[in-house]
Amino acid sequence: MYIKTFITSLLLLFLCSCEQLKDAQPLTKEDNGSSQLPAEEATPVDDSSVSLLPLNDKKEPAKIMVPNPVAVVKEDTPTLDSEDVSNPIQPEFSEELLSAVSNWNKIPQSVFPLSAVTIKQNVDFSIKNNSGEIIAKSTIPEGSEVVVVGANSKQLLIAPSKSAKMRGTINMDNTDFKLGVAYLFDLRKRQQKEYQEHLKREKMKLSAKVSTDKPSPVQTEDLFEDIPIPGDFGHGKFCICNDCRTQRANMAKD
Repeated sequence: MYIKTFITSLLLLFLCSCEQLKDAQPLTKEDNGSSQLPAEEATPVDDSSVSLLPLNDKKEPAKIMVPNPVAVVKEDTPTLDSEDVSNPIQPEFSEELLSAVSNWNKIPQSVFPLSAVTIKQNVDFSIKNNSGEIIAKSTIPEGSEVVVVGANSKQLLIAPSKSAKMRGTINMDNTDFKLGVAYLFDLRKRQQKEYQEHLKREKMKLSAKVSTDKPSPVQTEDLFEDIPIPGDFGHGKFCICNDCRTQRANMAKD
């Protein structure tokens, strides 16, 4: 009787255990479902669109170093050197010049003939025979260039050209004769200065040279070169800057 009761108790305990396991299984599945997303609700991910680079490297392009624009402009833009640009230089009526021409009352004969003098009024030219009779006449309009062959006080004796025999007269204030004389005077001074510097350099070379050879004589032709006639090369008819003087000299050679 006791054994039968014991077995019956065991069976009851076993059945209760099975019931508890049966009731607990669905609860476990619900808990797992609530903690994980269902497979059909998850968003599929395309492995080919996933980059291995960091997010910043993907969205922001690499920075390119660009030179400073200001520095580029300064480097590429040529600058003008003051020594490369020749400024106009007009001859001056210095005290030395006014003294040499006696305040324009006595012009040295070395000035004549002076070419390229512009007249500011019409001038009548004529040719006379030995008896003083006029045998030919001509009029040259203002703005023309003539050659001054002489002067009497402030009256100039002029000719249409160096070889022309016609003569006319005009007051020097109605011409640019004074500027022409100042141009001639200034260039002569420059030639003399350059010649003196040339002599100084030659003496230094001779003193530094150790040789038994007889030194060659110093050439002095530069001092006596003809002054190129005035001409406008952009700075004015009588500009004496280096550029204008060089261009006039080149034209004289041609």
